[in-house]
Amino acid sequence: MYLSIYLSIYLSMLVSSYLHMTQGKRDGTGRLWEKHNSNSTPSCNVSSSNVSTPLDVRLVDSNYLLQLINEEDAGTLDLDSYLEMYRFLRERITINVSGQVYEIWKDTLEQHPDTLLGNPQKRAKYFDRGRQEYFFDRHRPSFDAIFFYYQSGGKLRRPDSIPDDIFLSEIEFFELEKDQIANYKKCEGYVEEKIVLPERPCQRKLWILLEYPESSVVAYVIGIVSVFLTLTSIVLFCIETLPHFSKNDCGENEDETYPDMFFFTETVCTICAIYFAETELPDSQIQSIPDGFWWALITMTTVGYGDRVPVGFLGKVIGSMCAVAGVLTLAIPVPIITENFNKFYAHRARNAGIPDTE
Repeated sequence: MYLSIYLSIYLSMLVSSYLHMTQGKRDGTGRLWEKHNSNSTPSCNVSSSNVSTPLDVRLVDSNYLLQLINEEDAGTLDLDSYLEMYRFLRERITINVSGQVYEIWKDTLEQHPDTLLGNPQKRAKYFDRGRQEYFFDRHRPSFDAIFFYYQSGGKLRRPDSIPDDIFLSEIEFFELEKDQIANYKKCEGYVEEKIVLPERPCQRKLWILLEYPESSVVAYVIGIVSVFLTLTSIVLFCIETLPHFSKNDCGENEDETYPDMFFFTETVCTICAIYFAETELPDSQIQSIPDGFWWALITMTTVGYGDRVPVGFLGKVIGSMCAVAGVLTLAIPVPIITENFNKFYAHRARNAGIPDTE
């Protein structure tokens, strides 16, 4: 049924071109006019006036379009009704976003009826009767991507020059589909953490007390005490490895039980492998955990003073891994930092009126 309608519309376009020429000879203008009677039913007439009246989509009754389809099924639809239905289906809408004018077909917008632009009732309050356009005082660069969203049939891409928070606020304002907004948040890294609290009241209160220090004064005090105890344990653990506190004046009475597994577990957990790898060597230059911290910092930042170096085979292996990890750690964020610096510097330079040197 609908295929026959569109085929008939195409044929009516050809006939309308002929009528347009013949009517132009009669009245000297050849312009098609739209009038609206008292019940808002559109009609197609010819007038000799030089001022055209555009079709207002809000005055078109949807029941009228259904009536046209029923008349087409009955074979009683006349040529003027065909033309009117074509004009209604293919009406062009003008959108003004902060001075930038966009034009798009009405049926293209209505492919997304849940959005602001795709719903006639939602966009009606932004209609300017004087200019016969929809005006939006919004972020103009972001609307280019939103406009392409309608043209492409649902492809949403954020331009690199637009911050993600501004673009997110714009697509939420124009009420794009919820699944599209959810996909955009997922691609941009917006992770909504869902916290499931315990069902029992006592467990829930204990969870909030230990997990959220800002919830109460007691929770804040517990948080301070927890941080203090953690820092104290770290400091004491490092101090006890200093040579000054490692002297043993008592007689040796050792019992070799070879707790290799426990020693390996402790090494992995404390991430101070270089100290444990070098501490048993007689000519080791790393005598304590603070010495290991200093060596690791100099190695990972690729400074390499050379005042403290591992001398054992295991220490050299650990040193190689530390150097590679340092290079990778510094190499990954440096391009991002440089790009952001150049971007903000260029922005500040444009605002200050400094000419671009590129």
